[in-house]
Amino acid sequence: MKPLIELEIPFKLSFKEVEALIGGAEDIDIDALVEGAEKIARAEDEAIFYGVEEGEIRGLL
Repeated sequence: MKPLIELEIPFKLSFKEVEALIGGAEDIDIDALVEGAEKIARAEDEAIFYGVEEGEIRGLL
């Protein structure tokens, strides 16, 4: 059995912005959310290409 790796990037999004998003607003400030998603994507790429020893993941390179 291989270890499970969980990636987590904390971010803050105000309740006001969430309500605006639910209401269909297009001009909300989601920069923190986008930044967090980009960090997760980079970490996934690193794991895939270079591996993660703690997770017993061999990288492609």
